Amino acid sequence: MPAPIPASLDSNALALRLAELAGEEREVQVDFLLHLAEFDARRAYLEAGHSSLWAYCLEVLHLREGASGRRIGAMRVLVRFPRLEAALRDGRLSLSTIVVLGPVLTHENLDALLARAAFRAEDEPVRAEPEDDPHSVRRGAPRGLGPGRRPLHLPRRGRAALREPLQARVRSRGRGGAAHRCEPATALPSP
Repeated sequence: MPAPIPASLDSNALALRLAELAGEEREVQVDFLLHLAEFDARRAYLEAGHSSLWAYCLEVLHLREGASGRRIGAMRVLVRFPRLEAALRDGRLSLSTIVVLGPVLTHENLDALLARAAFRAEDEPVRAEPEDDPHSVRRGAPRGLGPGRRPLHLPRRGRAALREPLQARVRSRGRGGAAHRCEPATALPSP
């Protein structure tokens, strides 16, 4: 059965279809990450003639740098913590949130951080626990938080990684550096 034309749907049917499509998109996204993980584990990008998974994502899958970085980063966190799969599938966590949480996640704090990070908007701050360093926590409600929402607090260990800007590494291709590609340093190392 062909998909209905959006203009032919009443507002209620359109809202239902959007919800269905969002769920399907999340399912495909997680399946993509699982396939990417297996591709990375096999180092199949080498068989395909590429120096790294990053290069394969850019040159073969035609993903942009940001999309490649998020997917590779989220995939590596998902490999370390397979229980995050359900949270990605149901929309509790986004790829970006998983990448941000990755450096501070442990098997001990996984449940607590998952609960606090669930359904957070991209602009909601990620901050340290007050008991870890009371001087690092701002007073008052941060921008972007609605009534009754509190900022996500991360353990002290992960703050340094979150404060550091995403550093790019330039890799020259060919002689004389004719072509350069910026690659996020966090996307290149193998797990």
